[in-house]
Amino acid sequence: MRRHAVLHEYCHFRQGDSIWPAVRYAVLALNWFNPLVWIGCTLAARDSELSCDEAVISLLGEAHRQEYGETLIQMARRANGMMAKLTMSTQMGERGKSMKERIRSIAQGTSRSIPAVALSVALVLAITGCALTEPVSAASKESSAASGEASEAAASVSTEASTVAETQAHESEADTAEYYPGDAGGSVLFVNGRAYFADGSGIHAMDLAAGTQTDLVKEESWLSNINSGWMYYYKDTWTDEPKADSGIYRMNLDTQEEQKLLADDGTLSWNRWNIESFYGEDSYLYLNLINTDTNGLVSYQISEDGTATQTEDSPLQQLLNQTGADPVQNSLISGWIPTLLHYHKVARINGNPGDCSVEVLDADGAETITLDDVFGNIYPTCKGLAYQTKDYNVHLLPWDGSSGQDKVIFDYAKEGFIFNYGASDAVGIYGSDASEDSSAHFYRVSYDGTVLQLQDVSDLASNGLLVQAGLCGGNDWYGYYDYVKGEQVITSVK
Repeated sequence: MRRHAVLHEYCHFRQGDSIWPAVRYAVLALNWFNPLVWIGCTLAARDSELSCDEAVISLLGEAHRQEYGETLIQMARRANGMMAKLTMSTQMGERGKSMKERIRSIAQGTSRSIPAVALSVALVLAITGCALTEPVSAASKESSAASGEASEAAASVSTEASTVAETQAHESEADTAEYYPGDAGGSVLFVNGRAYFADGSGIHAMDLAAGTQTDLVKEESWLSNINSGWMYYYKDTWTDEPKADSGIYRMNLDTQEEQKLLADDGTLSWNRWNIESFYGEDSYLYLNLINTDTNGLVSYQISEDGTATQTEDSPLQQLLNQTGADPVQNSLISGWIPTLLHYHKVARINGNPGDCSVEVLDADGAETITLDDVFGNIYPTCKGLAYQTKDYNVHLLPWDGSSGQDKVIFDYAKEGFIFNYGASDAVGIYGSDASEDSSAHFYRVSYDGTVLQLQDVSDLASNGLLVQAGLCGGNDWYGYYDYVKGEQVITSVK
């Protein structure tokens, strides 16, 4: 997901967007009384973001359109509305109507060219020129109405993310501690009757029976996983420079003791931008690093007091060596770290999304299984590897299965819609439909093939493309982030 953030800012730089916020605010400072200037500046800012979104997708490729949209949703949950109004930087994370318009544009493939942005800015300047040459008349009913419309337009100026961050949910221990899903792109972990989730204000725990909430971490953080009573997370206190208290932590959920494992204070060979994923288990911490001199798996051994010492001989490194996979040279599925740790399997993708094959490698020497005709949505669950074929059916290959033992758990011809998923628990896979109209729903598809409609979420849909919004499930509960209302939602399946 960090690749999306870097490409977004690169496209802004390439388009020269860094100078236009200053121009817009200078114009507003001189013409704050003119409602048309407010509207023009709002439109110019909107067009700049829409144009940048399309530029990013053109670099990533059409197959990554939905993936990029999901990143925007994760950014929205961390947006600081007040800071957005005071900053002159470009905007990746937004909320409310602005975000919904951007998601709709991504879904429809609507382009917004640089000339269009320039035209918006020219309109602002033209309006400003008119305002400077015409005297300001006394207020009338018409101007009052225009001012009201301008206030609404000003209020809809999109908010900006205060930091680039990504929340991930790699592991959710059920009471049986049996399932370890892949990267759900969400932020809710359901563990022993509680829901743990992260937002821009910190990490919180909700008692599902009582409905009460406890604040565990009061700084902005990414939540990774929970294992053996410890919660692993990255505390994000960066501004323009690293801070001493930024870094990877773990917390004992019984005592709420917090241990700093690694300080991201500028002394390491990597920083937060290089962390593709991280995962803590027992006495080890695993990081998958990108865009640094130490790309790939980096392992640390953790002492009882929280001291982390880098090691080349971790259990995960041994398993990775036995598979022959390389996270630097190969395209491995999201969630490969817990998958390899717990099932001794890793899936390697060959080709591009929409037309690829997948090799399932085994650390214990079992045969390599090759899956052909794979369209995408390659996702590890506690029961096996889920993937979607070109006929839009969803298959499940059991971890202990062999070639030809995969089964269809979602039949596109029978159900009549494309199932987009990215979360799972011990019962099944969670996702949404993709219809041609504006309706949308959350579903759970059980491993036995039972399809259960959970909720109508048409207000989060954009012409059939529903960004998952951090949908996660566990133990007959599920949670997601409502980016329209700007709030976390946790509700029961029953």
